[in-house]
Amino acid sequence: MVVFDLCADLNKPVKVEVFHNDKVQSRFHDFTGLGFLDFWMQSIYAFTSASHEQQNESMPTQQDQLSPPILIVGTHKKSLAKKPAVRDEMVKQIFLTIGESLEGKCYSKHVVREFFAIENSIDDKRIAELQSKITAIVEKEPYMGEEIPLRWLKFEESVKEAIQQGTNCLTIGEVQSLDGAKDIPASSPDELKTMLQFYHDLGVILYHPLAKSALRDLVILNPRWLIDVFRSVITVLDHRERRAIDGDAWARLENEGVLEDSLITSMWRKLVGIGDDSGKKKSALLELMEKYDLLVKQDSSCQKNEASSKPPTVCYYVPSRLQVTTDRNADPVISEGSNVFYINFFSFLPGGIVCRLMARALEWSQRQGDAVHSPALGRVSSTFYADDQHQFRLQVISKHIMVSVVPEEIVGDASSTRTTANPNTTAKVKDFLEESLADIKKTWAPRIQYTFCIACPCASGDQHYIDLDKFLTDDSRSVQCCRGRLIAKGPVKQKFCPRQEVSTNPAIPEMETVSDKDISEVANKARLEYEDLDNLYVELEIESSDVNNAKRVANTLDFKIQATKVLEHWRKTNGSKATRKAILNALQECDLIEAKEILEEKWGLKDDDDEPQIAATPKAIEPSEPVRRYDDTGPPDQPLPAAGAGTEEVPVYEAPNDPRRGDNCYNLCHTPRGMCCIIDNMNFQLARNQNRQLSDRGGSDKDSEELSKTFSNLGFVVDVAIDLGAADMVRYLRGKADAHDRKKVDCFVCCILTHGGLGKLYGVDGETVEILEVTAIFKGVGCPALIGKPKLFFIQACRGSDRQVGVPNVEEDAPEEIRQEKTLPNEADFLLGYATVPGYVSYRDTRRGSWYIRTLTDMINKYSASLHILDILTRVNDDISEKNARGYKQIPAPVFTLRKSLFLSTLGDH
Repeated sequence: MVVFDLCADLNKPVKVEVFHNDKVQSRFHDFTGLGFLDFWMQSIYAFTSASHEQQNESMPTQQDQLSPPILIVGTHKKSLAKKPAVRDEMVKQIFLTIGESLEGKCYSKHVVREFFAIENSIDDKRIAELQSKITAIVEKEPYMGEEIPLRWLKFEESVKEAIQQGTNCLTIGEVQSLDGAKDIPASSPDELKTMLQFYHDLGVILYHPLAKSALRDLVILNPRWLIDVFRSVITVLDHRERRAIDGDAWARLENEGVLEDSLITSMWRKLVGIGDDSGKKKSALLELMEKYDLLVKQDSSCQKNEASSKPPTVCYYVPSRLQVTTDRNADPVISEGSNVFYINFFSFLPGGIVCRLMARALEWSQRQGDAVHSPALGRVSSTFYADDQHQFRLQVISKHIMVSVVPEEIVGDASSTRTTANPNTTAKVKDFLEESLADIKKTWAPRIQYTFCIACPCASGDQHYIDLDKFLTDDSRSVQCCRGRLIAKGPVKQKFCPRQEVSTNPAIPEMETVSDKDISEVANKARLEYEDLDNLYVELEIESSDVNNAKRVANTLDFKIQATKVLEHWRKTNGSKATRKAILNALQECDLIEAKEILEEKWGLKDDDDEPQIAATPKAIEPSEPVRRYDDTGPPDQPLPAAGAGTEEVPVYEAPNDPRRGDNCYNLCHTPRGMCCIIDNMNFQLARNQNRQLSDRGGSDKDSEELSKTFSNLGFVVDVAIDLGAADMVRYLRGKADAHDRKKVDCFVCCILTHGGLGKLYGVDGETVEILEVTAIFKGVGCPALIGKPKLFFIQACRGSDRQVGVPNVEEDAPEEIRQEKTLPNEADFLLGYATVPGYVSYRDTRRGSWYIRTLTDMINKYSASLHILDILTRVNDDISEKNARGYKQIPAPVFTLRKSLFLSTLGDH
């Protein structure tokens, strides 16, 4: 609920009160009244996901507003004018102005279009109407009607009673003694954690089971109390509260933003309490503040150069307490020789994001090994240590953050002269900021929009920007700016692309750590296709989650650019072990001999006198390594024979009459089995920009994650594509079909998570693609390598807008138009697992993922070794048929032209 004063002029700057020099002073803010309303509604939108709870997969058509709903309330109605008619006309004009300001805003469809004007009195009947409206809106929210155990409700009541008695936090052991918690049976050891996580997600309590030791054992029963604890550190205290606090330590906090540990003890003496466990509580609360980027522990080495005889004390940086030394509307400070780029937050820069970035920059700067330089900190502009020759500066300018990487001049050193900033350092700083913002978006503000950019050099009017990635990707020579002028990429690349340092003591060439040039040659010159690169990642032991994260950072479907990001992450993770030799060995193991020879030639490692290359054959398991390949009848712990040259099949011990072997089963014998492609469409803002009413698909990332784990464990190479338009979906899958044509594989799996209709799937641009067009890509003509091999498609999408009512024992034929939906390719060896039957919706929980995918992965994980795929899907149907969403049901509908039984897990896997 966004509340404002009807008497304030919405078009004039807002007068605010600030505390300065122990006095309350008034000044005008940069924002107008409308600006403040916009800021708060932008904040609500940015800090919430598409929906907090279970959400229907279908498109919202007659929905009043999206979740979370926003109510706008104006107060002091009677103060507008004495005559009611005049007041009503003034209110009408104010609300008309607000309504017009909502047009085109990202949050507009979340706003309840009935605005409320009230008087600040309980006698105002309009307040009762507002209460009724809130109740009506909440009752329509998708999470209403969920069932939870009664003992959980007892626990919730016991938490309220504990807070009333002055207990604000408890250890896990103490929580188990509360009513409700102690009723959890011993046979359900995980229920306590599940219950605590449930109430944490609702905001009733705070619980962080994955944190460090001190915080992991603490449950915050009263989040309001926690706000008071944090407020004492990060905001200005009333002067009456400060009288009993250490004056010198307080002055240091106000002037430098540095908080001494002794001052924390004084501030929290009453709030946290004195007792046997006060030290443990204090440690947990400090850990929580660090987790939320509210403070950063200062490295003790930073205090060694201070002119003081006192021993170093434990101190913390508090970014929110820093002084405003620079006006955010002032001209930016650009030092000579610096490399400058910007982070553009478009129309909305969240107030806390600057402090969070500063906290992470302080922590990162200290990790770089700085023991000499102290950061120059301010609320709007701060400078940090990057390396021995550079600093970097973050400066807030309107809705942007300017980043400057500045070469440092060493005073008194005649040999030191200011030059230009090293591109290696610039790239290092940029990578740090990209990773930090990606994590902040994931954990704090899932809808913030930003891009890295540089100032457009056209010098036309107000300063504007061009995306930096346009200069750093592909091999084109120029970028077109706003006025159609072409800007050469070379000068920009020289500033931002790392260059290989020249060593005075060169190492053996093949043992050198790979350079950026080496990585570029692997991605662009070695003639590696998409699947070749994925196999290379597996051989280099790059985790699939790291591969997918790097691809997200690349923000493009160009697999060569994706490869660059993945290999850069591999180099960063493995350090000196990320060598040319490691890449060459991996290519050898992948049987990519041509690529290996190309790189050897480019790296000057190919020599006619070298020993002949060993042919690529599977590794034979030595007799000294007995491997048990089958746990039923037959000889136990039988060693595996060496694989014959030229074969890729995995030799396994075959038990007699085993149902997984024989002519009636598809043979899964290669490693890897094949490719599992996952298209995960979550963000449909592009569609909404085209007036297509498609909501974002919160929780779909959980489905993608579970599918990735399941099929990775089954021996598939998993690739995830995020937020594709309709044409991009087709283009992406055609690339996969081309890649399969070059490989010996046993099976292909495709999982598509998106909005859907009858026989069609939606791209994030609101355009549609026919399901049969998708499956046709992998038919015999388009993908000969998969002829005669199983092709599995699992589709989590609606197939209409009807809901299935939970009425037992009712049989009814589908309507004629639904029966005519074309659902299956006219070719053998296909299976399409639809989440629901034609004409109906499917359901998705935004915290845990969709019913269908969650159940599908559970059943595959449990039964892949004992049941063939159709039996597994039958169990999926049975499990989902028992689920209920406010009286509505769902039943999946697999269709297939498989000719044989398909066991996803072979004997050799168990």
